[in-house]
Amino acid sequence: MARADDAARADPGRVEDSRLRAFWRKFHSGADLLARVPAVAYIDASWSLAINAGTLEAARQWDTPRGLVAHFGTRALFGTTWTLVLGGESLALALGMGGNFAWARQARWRTDALVGLGVPAGCVKPGSNAGCGMGFGTFGGLRFELRSVPLWVEASGGWIEQRVASDPSRTLAESTWLMTPLHVFHEAHVERGPFRATGAIGPSVDVGMHTAHLHPHAREGGPYPRNWLEMHPLDGGLGGGIQAEVRLEILRRFSIDADAHVSALAIGFVERQPNAALAPLDAPRAGGIPVFRRYSFGVAYHWKEMPLRLGLSYWAAEMSTRSLWTLGHEAVLLRFDFPLRTAEDAPARPSE
Repeated sequence: MARADDAARADPGRVEDSRLRAFWRKFHSGADLLARVPAVAYIDASWSLAINAGTLEAARQWDTPRGLVAHFGTRALFGTTWTLVLGGESLALALGMGGNFAWARQARWRTDALVGLGVPAGCVKPGSNAGCGMGFGTFGGLRFELRSVPLWVEASGGWIEQRVASDPSRTLAESTWLMTPLHVFHEAHVERGPFRATGAIGPSVDVGMHTAHLHPHAREGGPYPRNWLEMHPLDGGLGGGIQAEVRLEILRRFSIDADAHVSALAIGFVERQPNAALAPLDAPRAGGIPVFRRYSFGVAYHWKEMPLRLGLSYWAAEMSTRSLWTLGHEAVLLRFDFPLRTAEDAPARPSE
């Protein structure tokens, strides 16, 4: 120990160099996670532009200055919360684990692109009432498998917004937004010949809101309630639930996928008598605890050369106090699942 102290005093630059090398090793342990970021960024940025244009048209908010403010304000509210949660949690994990990502055995990024079909308010048929069900959404998540215990942790979230009705005086839309800052789950596999079955289940912490969006087309006057975001919350809150996923792979290329999420927002609110101007969303509504529920079912192809798992599914969800089997939001889901780090290419833990 005395010799080390003497060496440090004799050559302080050498000690500093050693610290810099240790810091670089820790930093470099997460460099592999960035290798596929360009592909993720291209897809996410392209879909972000598409849904901004799509939801602007679905709510028809382009025809007044207040409508444009409401549109971009809503997008900022939904999108910024997701960015802050994901960035904050990733930074906290890195700092809590010694400034590196060597604790992660695997990592995946998932983006779900949604094209709307039906809404909780109900459509006589898709496209009725001047485009009922028209809309777009996006959900996504970043998940890590821990080295030290057989568990995964994930932060995820997203939203969907769809038109309910439109006429010369107003356009009414309906949205559901959900953030899951923490989802912890265990994943298990069974393999027999060309088949491989995967199941995952675990609890989640969730916060969300179900909202009506009322856009009057006249700049002034009219019988409609107004605010700068043109949002009228109907249900929402903070709570917890459970998520589950099942996948059956064939030849490690094709798969049949299903997943579900149910969360009771126990610390929440319900607008029991919405404003009559929100018709048909103005019907008296039962009190109680809002529950978010979602499921999807579809197929996927593992494009190993990309690498990317590309999926196509039917998606349904709702946040309300209605029956758990009632899921009004309906959409076609296109899933982009990127492996940022696999068990095979995970780096060794950096030495201290």
